[in-house]
Amino acid sequence: MNINFKDKIQNVINIIISNLPEYKDKIYLVGGSVRDIILGFDIYDLDFVTEEDPFAITRKLQETGFGNNVTDHYKYGNSFIDIENLSLEFTRARLEGYDENSRFPHIFPGTVEEDAERRDFTVNSLMVNIYDREGTVIDFSHRGLSDLENKIIDTVTDPNESFYEDPLRMYRAVRFAGRFDFNLASRVKDAIKKNKDRVSIIPKSNIKSEIDKMNDKALDMMKEFNLPQEIK
Repeated sequence: MNINFKDKIQNVINIIISNLPEYKDKIYLVGGSVRDIILGFDIYDLDFVTEEDPFAITRKLQETGFGNNVTDHYKYGNSFIDIENLSLEFTRARLEGYDENSRFPHIFPGTVEEDAERRDFTVNSLMVNIYDREGTVIDFSHRGLSDLENKIIDTVTDPNESFYEDPLRMYRAVRFAGRFDFNLASRVKDAIKKNKDRVSIIPKSNIKSEIDKMNDKALDMMKEFNLPQEIK
């Protein structure tokens, strides 16, 4: 599948590729940005992944005079910059490891394919090499595009493992299903029922943040799965 970028997004991509020729084929649009473009939603921020240094990328873009408001988060390997009234996030491709009692991962350098494999849902793992003029969508999971077409929320890896590592993904699953009017894959439903006790390790603020973004369908699904609205 190929996608065409709207004017503002294409302008931003043109700024990147014209000013950073040394990063040819090394910067990928990723995740919700690709998903929402395919679904035809308005875009207010763009997420990029790279195996290169994201902090060097935003510094070089700022030096061109096109970007401003650079913000760095060294712990998670990402850097933000505003260009053309869009917020851009550049993140170093990574692997993640989890402790038993925390949903916050340890971060390790990885490839873009490994980065796709550590993402929560197949529809959020799609990528586009921004230097590819054809706009070819890369689907490392081999299921992301078909899940979008069939309106399915499914995990990239085994959902029991995914939800055990980061139980907030159970809330994200119902939020996305509600937002897009998608269905949960049967194995995702089973995994939520099996792993819902893991929500006890989630900080209250994280749960509130997810619930605040939910529509009525998502809230009904929360009740269906008996996902708590807060941790006591």
